[in-house]
Amino acid sequence: MRIFRFDEIDSTSDFLKDKKDKKSMDLVISKKQTKGRGQWNRKWYSGEGGAWFTLAIELEKNEDMDKYKDLTINIANIIISILKKVVKLDYKIKYPNDIYVNGKKLAGILVEKIDDYLYIGIGINVNIEEIGEFDDIATSLFKETQNRYDIEGIIFGIVERINNNLK
Repeated sequence: MRIFRFDEIDSTSDFLKDKKDKKSMDLVISKKQTKGRGQWNRKWYSGEGGAWFTLAIELEKNEDMDKYKDLTINIANIIISILKKVVKLDYKIKYPNDIYVNGKKLAGILVEKIDDYLYIGIGINVNIEEIGEFDDIATSLFKETQNRYDIEGIIFGIVERINNNLK
C-alpha cells in the first residue's frame, strides 16, 4: 500500500483517478479538500479536522461487478464498526451511502468504477467544530462529544477492514 498525504488537495478521488502509475490499495489522505463532493456531485464540506480519503482497488479484467453490488452498504457498516470502537454513538445508515448521528450527516461514501479500478472515497466529520453552511444538517464526532479523536487511526482502521473484507 502506498500512502499519499496532503495538507490540502482539490479532491482525494480526483488525485487517484488522474494518477498514471496508480496501484491497487493506493490511499490518498488530505487534511482538507477544496472540491470535496458526494453522490450526484453534491458539494461536501471538507475542512480541516475531517477524515478525507480515497482508496483505489484494482479489479480483474472483466470482473463480474455483481459481487460489488452491496459494497457501499458494507463500507458503511465497516465505518460504523470502527467508529463504535472510538466512541459509542447511535450511528444510522441513510441508504445508500451516508452515516447519520442524531439526525445529522456525519459521513459520506462515494464509490466509483472507472476502467479497471474502484475508487472508494470516504469523508467523516471527526474533529470539526463548525461545518459552515452545512452546520444545521451535518455533525461531527467533536460536536457530539466535545472530544477530539485520532483521525489517522480511524482512517487506517477502516482501510484495514475494507482490505480484509475484499480478500
